[in-house]
Amino acid sequence: MREILSLFFCSKNEDVENFLRKNAIPFEKASRSRTYLILDEEALTDGKINIIAYFTVSMKALTLREKISKSVRRNLDGLGNKEGSTFVVYLIGQLGKNDTYCSEINGKEIIKCAIDTIIEAYEIVGGRYILVECEPAPKLITLYKNNGFNFLQESIDDDSLIQFIRFIEP
Repeated sequence: MREILSLFFCSKNEDVENFLRKNAIPFEKASRSRTYLILDEEALTDGKINIIAYFTVSMKALTLREKISKSVRRNLDGLGNKEGSTFVVYLIGQLGKNDTYCSEINGKEIIKCAIDTIIEAYEIVGGRYILVECEPAPKLITLYKNNGFNFLQESIDDDSLIQFIRFIEP
């Protein structure tokens, strides 16, 4: 499997490439996240496995900054608690496409696959929100906003990242 993962290239984001190559399997084994591969179906018929894109999904304890309003806290909680500061959310932790197949899929399609996967989990265990964390790059911000995510805050865990959130709508 590592040999197949080593054929994934993402020149736009080295972290995306390195995660799949080096961390996806250990994270999977430790049940820290699940990594989903989007494969070239035509190559599969010839017995080849070519990764077009991938995404990871996990759970995260989202801690809110003090400046987040009581109404936002109440909405995140779902039970009217306006004092809460930590909420469990689904996290799309990694999302990337292979340079070799970049014209085969776009970001919107990858996000849709991730959301569809999260909805399956939602139907079994519940939940309210999906979180993404990204660098404050204009293209990423536009991608997430165009896919129903709203800016929430700068990440508490990594101040170089910003967080976007989206309500789960099955």
